[in-house]
Order: sequence, then C-alpha cells, then structure tokens
Amino acid sequence: MNQWPEIVEQHGPYVWRTVYRLLNNNEDVTDCYQETFLHAFDYAQRREVKCWPAVLRRIATSRAMDVLRRRYRAAATDTQLSMLETEPADAGPSPDVWIQLRESMDQLRGALAELPTMHAEVFWLSEVEMLSHQDIAEQLEGTTEQVALWLHRAKQKLHKLLVARGVTNEVMR
Repeated sequence: MNQWPEIVEQHGPYVWRTVYRLLNNNEDVTDCYQETFLHAFDYAQRREVKCWPAVLRRIATSRAMDVLRRRYRAAATDTQLSMLETEPADAGPSPDVWIQLRESMDQLRGALAELPTMHAEVFWLSEVEMLSHQDIAEQLEGTTEQVALWLHRAKQKLHKLLVARGVTNEVMR
C-alpha cells in the first residue's frame, strides 16, 4: 500500500508548479492538483508505479491540458492585467517586459490548446518539465522514436500557430 500523505508531501510542490505554469489560475490549479492525485491513486491501484515523479507530471500535464482546452474552447480570452502576478520591484524584468512575457505565455497556452492531445503533452513534458524522451515514452507507453516524432510535429504546429498570431515571425530551423 502506498503512503499517500508522504507521496503528496514529497511530490506535491512540483505537481503544483507543473499545473500552475500551464493554467496560471489558482482555482483551476487547485482543482487540477486534486484531480492529479485522485487519478494517481486510481492508477496505482491498477499498476505498479516505478517512478512517481514521471507518473505525476504526466497526469498533471494531461489534466491541465484538459482544463486549458476547455478554457480556450469556451471563449477566446484576453490577458487581463488584473490577473497578472505582481513581481517584486527589485527582481526580474521591467513591468512592460513582464507584461509582454505574460502575453506571450498566454499565446502559447492558447496554441497548446489547439494541438492534438498527445502532441501538447509531449511538448510540455519535454520542453517545460524537461523529461527525457525515454521517460515520456514509458509514461505514454510508446517508443522514443514516437516521442521524437510527436515533439517534432508539436513544434511545427506551434510555430505555425504562433506566427499566425503574430507572436513570432522567426524561421524555425
């Protein structure tokens, strides 16, 4: 039997960060965080978990992408300055740069919501969560070659979507 309080205590902080980076909304993050651990509990009842961090990141990313898709399908949302986090005056970029970064992240979230589920999950797990292709393949029950292909397709589609939104016009190499 798994020791759930210890699992939540040990892995909860990075599950929270994973979900927060995608959703940037405390209410959605709280719901998604709870759903992640509920799903992980069910998962652990059916299978032996060899690597809790990889399983939890995959579940958290999947749950957050579901919320993100619902959010962007319901209505095209504008970035609201009132929802932006406040940064300490002595840290980080200037307020205008901070707002541009936030707007770019919002554009990325919107573009991710338009990708096929597998592509969005692989992109997030690889590029943001920094999981290896091997770890991702194990979680998705695929091969490293499939992960590489999904990641490549995700990057291509994201680039097209971001160029169409005017976020970037750089040529992808």
